Amino acid sequence: MERLLRAACLAPSVGLSQPWRFVLVTDPERRAAIRENFLTARLNALRDLKAAADPLYAALSPEQKKTADEVMLSPIGMGIMM
Repeated sequence: MERLLRAACLAPSVGLSQPWRFVLVTDPERRAAIRENFLTARLNALRDLKAAADPLYAALSPEQKKTADEVMLSPIGMGIMM
């Protein structure tokens, strides 16, 4: 946990303000509720992003769509940092 917090404090932020706060949640039920809330919010954000991107995507050529699909299906495009 200490290593994780040290790494997080080195992460970039707007104006180097480091606006994040950390909370240790040990209760399994509360952790599950937080996770469910996060997943719901993430799905809603993805849905909104898709709705905004659909007209742009429709205007792409088949080759551009193939490239866009590859980027979005990559770990980085999915928001997974390696």
